[in-house]
Amino acid sequence: MKKLLMLFGILFLLSGCSVTYELTITEDSVRENVTIYGEDSSDNEIISIYEKPVEAFIDSAMSSESIEKLPGEEYYEMTKNIDALGNRYLNLNYNFKKEDFKRASIINYSVSSFEIEEEKDELRFFTGSYIKAFEQYNGINTLDIKVNVDPSYEIVSSNAHSISGNVLSWQIKKENKRNSPLNLTIRKKKEGNDNETPSNPSSNNSSNTTNNANDNSGNNLILAFGALILFALVLVIIITVRNKYNK
Repeated sequence: MKKLLMLFGILFLLSGCSVTYELTITEDSVRENVTIYGEDSSDNEIISIYEKPVEAFIDSAMSSESIEKLPGEEYYEMTKNIDALGNRYLNLNYNFKKEDFKRASIINYSVSSFEIEEEKDELRFFTGSYIKAFEQYNGINTLDIKVNVDPSYEIVSSNAHSISGNVLSWQIKKENKRNSPLNLTIRKKKEGNDNETPSNPSSNNSSNTTNNANDNSGNNLILAFGALILFALVLVIIITVRNKYNK
């Protein structure tokens, strides 16, 4: 529990907040971006004075209550801002190497289990059904999750609540925190898939048939024209011979 308090102690102090959790998946990295929004003046004050750094990896040596960072440890980059309505929000982000993301501290502390599997060109992400964030961090009212998938990947399957292009979204509330597993499978696109148009054998055959028909039609026209000339020539000869004998 002490570890959890040190990790996200701010969320225990807030009277109520919403959290946006965003992942951006590329070929080589996974960027984790977490934004905590305060909902009243008390929250704004707590966010404004919060300084405790958050360790990036779950297996890191946890520091004390000091705001000083330990040498050799990795931490989320932390920034504070004010929105258009004057409310403060806290942002934490870190760009993980793809193979290191399974050790990310925030996601591991926020769900009952977290796994990544990679097989050939497929990459699978899935969590346990229990979203611990609502219990560990009692200040959360809603948890919005968004995953941006690089265009070099195609989405194979997911249980996202909505999908727009390569962006998947989930919205989790306290009421369904114990039955909200998250899963996503993506596959690396093969080179040329975006530019190549699948061949259509029937279309090609139809085109060839049309071309052959056109060629045959042209040949038949030539033969018919030749036969007509030949017939006219024979007719002229016959008329000429008859006239000669009639004289």
